[in-house]
Amino acid sequence: MTAQKSVVHVQVEANGTFRGKSTLLNAIRYHHLMRGIDPRLIRIESRESAPAAAPGEILIPLERVLDAADVHGGPTGVLVSTISSAAEECAKNGVPLLIDWAGGQSGLRGEFLASTRFDQVLADLGFRGLSVTLTTSSADSMLQAARSLDLTSKVAPRFRRVVGFNERDGGFGEFLPGSPESKAYREVLLPEMLKSASRLNIPRIRGQALAPFVSAGLSLQDVLEKSTQELVDATGMPRMAVNACVANVAAWWTVVDAEIEEMLKASE
Repeated sequence: MTAQKSVVHVQVEANGTFRGKSTLLNAIRYHHLMRGIDPRLIRIESRESAPAAAPGEILIPLERVLDAADVHGGPTGVLVSTISSAAEECAKNGVPLLIDWAGGQSGLRGEFLASTRFDQVLADLGFRGLSVTLTTSSADSMLQAARSLDLTSKVAPRFRRVVGFNERDGGFGEFLPGSPESKAYREVLLPEMLKSASRLNIPRIRGQALAPFVSAGLSLQDVLEKSTQELVDATGMPRMAVNACVANVAAWWTVVDAEIEEMLKASE
């Protein structure tokens, strides 16, 4: 059965760890939940760093994928069995399919996309595909992002490419002329983006306000919807500290929600 043309597939990747992938995927999922749509989210993460799978999520342990290198079908075979069935289910039900690729696994992702012709498979099912590459403002991160963008254009040409600019470590308009960051941004990343990639701005969350909630096992949805008392009980933080953190997260969410909406509309 073919999915409706309005159904979207979004995958987020970064050729490095701690770039904000999971936070962004949680935000994209919550964006849909607020509109009465429950996406299917697949996380490909190490058992050591991945939280327990929440309702509506599928966790594929990275270790199981990498251990299959010498098994018939290899790592791609492990991924195909789960991702293929999820894609078919999402197509049948007309709900978005989200994939959170493990950080630093650009090669694995590229191999999967190329060997399965995943972008064509999803197009045949009626999905519109979005590939979001995250970067922080470090020179190394931006150079890696440019390489990942180039790889995506080769192995999944049907996907719309997006660069997620995570300002967690600083903005992208503050580089000293001639610095490694300025050269990576202006001479490498921006020229690659001109080859039909769009931009998603992700501001810094003031005071790392989301961190204590994540440490307590709470989702973005929990932070924005639970009562102050429930958050106090879950984190052990003082009431005023909880309120201040929630206010910072809510301010961040207002901006990011609008950015996600613009990204999704541009893909239609």
